[in-house]
Formats: sequence, structure tokens, C-alpha cells
Amino acid sequence: QTNPLTFLGVFGGTTLGIGVRSSAAIIQATAGGCVLALESSGAKAVWVSGGASVHTNDCGVGAVSNSTDAVDVSGGATITATGGGQIEAEGTVVGCTAALCSPYPPEDGVTVSNPYASLARPAVTCPGSSPPAASGGKVNVPAGTYSSLSYSNTAVTLTGEYYYICGGAIGGSGSTTFSSTSSSGTMIYATCSSGACATNYSQSSSSMTFSGSSNGSWAAPTSGTYSGIAYFQDPYSKTGTSVTISGGGSSCFTGTIYAPRSTLTYSGSGTSYCNTALVAYTITFSGGATMLESAAGSSGGPSAPTSMLIE
Repeated sequence: QTNPLTFLGVFGGTTLGIGVRSSAAIIQATAGGCVLALESSGAKAVWVSGGASVHTNDCGVGAVSNSTDAVDVSGGATITATGGGQIEAEGTVVGCTAALCSPYPPEDGVTVSNPYASLARPAVTCPGSSPPAASGGKVNVPAGTYSSLSYSNTAVTLTGEYYYICGGAIGGSGSTTFSSTSSSGTMIYATCSSGACATNYSQSSSSMTFSGSSNGSWAAPTSGTYSGIAYFQDPYSKTGTSVTISGGGSSCFTGTIYAPRSTLTYSGSGTSYCNTALVAYTITFSGGATMLESAAGSSGGPSAPTSMLIE
């Protein structure tokens, strides 16, 4: 499938295919998204290691960082960008050789920008209510504002469009599953306990984790300001928060994961297929995770991709 890009077309080309391969699994993306790290000066803003392989189609892998190690390819990992996509950084891409990176050489010292920099954060009144308790290993959660949204060994059904989480954990462990029945799509917004992270970056927002055999699966809204955004982190959060997909679960997101102050990590020994755009503070692929990504254009950014993580 090939889908058009809007904001993420800044990397060149109109569609995306991304793949990551390690000794245990493959991370792969197709049709219309990008891998973009927003950290401005640190090393390894994008880090592909441990035999991983990232493949993009008609779009690239990029880092805003001006570090001399902005994009790091190590441990036998490879990056391949086809269809006009580039491997690029405002700083320097290291570890690439003609055998490991294509196109070669990568582009150093180019301007890379955040396509969502002007996206306004929603107004949220916190601390919100406690999430509904599970019964019989399952729970239906209506749209609303919650202190957290985290479960263990629970089938969680999101029945609404917008979920605002006030500083508490998001995600699942054990055999937890997250799914949505909203015909309008679903977005989870991670903010601070105060309702809006302080603009001096002194507070931490919620983090999202799916570990073990847990998984998340929902589609982003298809219209409005947040069209195409499946997960949105408050852009004024302190760094150190995270989005982590690990272990052997199966996570499917239809839309962009926009986590501008989070470390985003795909790891584990499983095989994953994810169709989504990844825009985060730093991005790491390691340990055998496998992902297939894609994103389609809309007025609010990429939409209508799908993604899944499978062991």
C-alpha cells in the first residue's frame, strides 16, 4: 500500500516504508511516514544497533540533533532509504558505510525540522478521575480525563475519541490488550498532573508502556485538529518520559505517535509489524523488535496508517 505524506514530506518523497531487522526479528515500515528524532544536540538521537535494519520507502530517517553522532548505526545494523528518501541529520551520521547505509553517503549538516511544532495542545482539567476498575478481566473505558490509564492482564476497550491522562502511567503489562470501538477514532493525550505541563519544562507528563505480551491497538481520529494523531505527548514535558514497546506483545496503532519529549524504544525478541509515523525526542531500535509502518496524509498530519507489534 502507498499513501501520501503531508507534513512528513519534508524528508523528500511522498510515501514511507520502514524496516528494522535484527537477529531475532525485523522492523519494517511501508507507505507514508517517517522516523524523526527531535533532540537538538545529543548523541544517538536515532540509534539503530544490534543487527537491526531500518528500511524506508520514499521517505527518510532524520535527526534534528547537531551532534557529531546524531544518527548512529552500530553493531552490524543497516539503514536503507529508497524512492528518494534520505538518511540525514543537522549534525553527523556515524557508522555508515556503503555496505550498511543506502543512499550513501548520508546527508550531514542539513536542516531538519519538527513537522508538528505548531500543533496546539488541548486544554485539560486535571487531576481527572481514576480509571474504571476491571471486572472479570475486562473493562470498558469511556472518553474522558483520567489520572492514569494502566492495567495488568486486562482486556481494555476504549469506547470514545479523546483520552486525557494527567501524569499517571498509560499502557499495560502481562496479557493486557487495548482496543478501540470509536467510529471517530481515538487519541490518547499524555500531559502533566497539573493539566498542562509548565512551559519551563519542569514537570513530567505521563509515559506509555506495553510490555510482556501486552499490546495496544487503536486508530487515530480522522478529522479535526488532531486528525491522524494516535498518541500525543504534551510538548512542554520534562525529558525522561518514555514510549516503550517491548517484549512479545502485538501493538497496532493507526496514526502518528508524536512524543516530542519522550525516548521512544522498540525492543524485545518478538516480531513486530507497525504502520505509523514515529516523531519523538529520541528513537531507538534494538533487541530484535520488528515493525512495519505507514502513514497517509490529512489536514491534521499523517493518518490512516496501521501498526502492530507481534512476537
